[in-house]
Amino acid sequence: MSVKGDSISLKIADLAKLDNQRFFQILYRSYYQTLRANAFYYLKEKELADDVVQDVFFKVWMKMDDLRADIESGVWAKYLIVMTRNRALNINKKRSVTIERSVDCESCGHMVFNGWMQRENELMLEGVVKALPARQREVFVMNYQGFDTREISKELKIAYSTARNTLMYAVKKLEAYVNKTGEWMESVDELMPAA
Repeated sequence: MSVKGDSISLKIADLAKLDNQRFFQILYRSYYQTLRANAFYYLKEKELADDVVQDVFFKVWMKMDDLRADIESGVWAKYLIVMTRNRALNINKKRSVTIERSVDCESCGHMVFNGWMQRENELMLEGVVKALPARQREVFVMNYQGFDTREISKELKIAYSTARNTLMYAVKKLEAYVNKTGEWMESVDELMPAA
């Protein structure tokens, strides 16, 4: 066995003789910095990169017996790097979805602060949609389900302009509700104590 700084290199025959704990320690000391640099490349945050590497090593530890049986000694570096990259890319994907959702909420004119408030608003909005006249409700629901105005006019056998105008009136009523709810939310914010 030869020791180089924090990493340890062993002959393949020597690795097979080690118990799981010692083998894991060698993996950790040998690849931690490389994996951290790899995660940082994708995430651009040191703390998040550390978290990803810790998560990768935790998963390796939990499946150590199976992995040692399946992975050849010379392939560990590739396996760990791919695992780290995939975890970092998944985090980036989740972050981009969160950013998109945040932008969508801001464009609506009000921010949903937590799950409870979001559910409350959904229930209120559901009530407003139910209160729309039957034709407006039908057109709005179809549009919400992904039908465009032309498809709605064909499906309901009404003129395109009628479908478009009906949808426009429904949306205006819903916007008025959202704006009214937004004003209510602002007054609630004023009542809340500063953190």
